[in-house]
Amino acid sequence: MYGIILGVGRVGYKLASLLDNKVDLTLIEKNENTCINLREELDCMILKGNGTHEQLLQEANIDKADFFIAVSGDDAVNLFSCILAKDHGVKKTVARISTTEHEQLFKKLEINTINPELTAVAFLEREIRRPQVGILANFGKGTGEIIELTVTNKKLIDIPISNFNPDPEYIIIAIYESEDVVKIPNDEDILKYKSKIAVLVKTNAMEKVKNLFRK
Repeated sequence: MYGIILGVGRVGYKLASLLDNKVDLTLIEKNENTCINLREELDCMILKGNGTHEQLLQEANIDKADFFIAVSGDDAVNLFSCILAKDHGVKKTVARISTTEHEQLFKKLEINTINPELTAVAFLEREIRRPQVGILANFGKGTGEIIELTVTNKKLIDIPISNFNPDPEYIIIAIYESEDVVKIPNDEDILKYKSKIAVLVKTNAMEKVKNLFRK
């Protein structure tokens, strides 16, 4: 899997650090000193420049990207760069927004959004209510979440996941085969006892889904 992250501030750096050595990455950052530090810390391509420039995106091999994440501090840059990425056929685009006033515009253009400030508040609230569930992200004004679960329900073990996935209330989006290997599941994959998975789930079905995999 190959992806591009635009803007390597606090959010971008954290994301890049998590994905480094797990997927092929290119980082785009306009600050020269930040680029110098990134080259020393991360094992990925670092490009200095503005992600709204077509030539730079070509240099980043935008046509080969599976995902494009724009998390600069400028909503306009994030929007335009995601539009360019979509024009190049990138299927998964995510943009950081600093104000909810822009959310509807991004939604109309079918660009997923994150708001770090709102997410941080929601994260703390969820940690208090559900400390045993690892929350990776939330979507749609809190109506959907990506969570990490460890499978202990023996009824779901050693059978094709197509027997119970996807469901109207959830879908398994990743299986952690090891600490460093993440697999996008297909219908014939099976889960083992204590398999670690990532699940996209409707927030109002959180407890039901958690209990399903942990019985």
